[in-house]
Amino acid sequence: MRRLLPLLLLAPALTGCLTPEPAPKLYVLDPVVPTAASLTRVSLAVAPAQVPEYLDRPELIVRTGPNEVKAVDGERWAERLPLTLARGVADNLTRALGRPVPLTPADRPGAAPDYELFLTVTRLDIDPAGRNVSLEGTWSLFDTDARKELQAAVFSQRESFSGTGLTGAVTALNRAVAAVSQGTLSALQSLPPKR
Repeated sequence: MRRLLPLLLLAPALTGCLTPEPAPKLYVLDPVVPTAASLTRVSLAVAPAQVPEYLDRPELIVRTGPNEVKAVDGERWAERLPLTLARGVADNLTRALGRPVPLTPADRPGAAPDYELFLTVTRLDIDPAGRNVSLEGTWSLFDTDARKELQAAVFSQRESFSGTGLTGAVTALNRAVAAVSQGTLSALQSLPPKR
């Protein structure tokens, strides 16, 4: 019996190690920009966004206080955040323009677009306590043939959310990305077709 007692005491701990973790929640952004008026036909692609290194990880990062963030276990992006943000803008522009706006270079190997949109995110804060999401950075529109920047702008979007969990925060980020996408449309309207 003495030999069995340590094994009986260890059994609950060992079964806890064997219990599988629940599958993580995976998040993507959905297009929300409405269809725009007819725009000049241009060939456009969106490059993966530049993001601070602390954000470039699978888990959602939330602000927990001044100068403090943490990764949330079980809450992940379905793909790398630079691609998620770029795809969100590309999907919004696809809906607004009524034609595909791919990511570069993976979505269009061998075919260079006339113009390329670059996003640099300097801040993406999900603040569960304050129930808001902040998205800040710049976008730049480049002429790929001339290799020069045609237009650039700073963006700063803040969206509030409600509810518990991070689903509301991702929905708020979706609205912020849609606002950034909408801001690029006026620049796109001024572009002449190249072909």
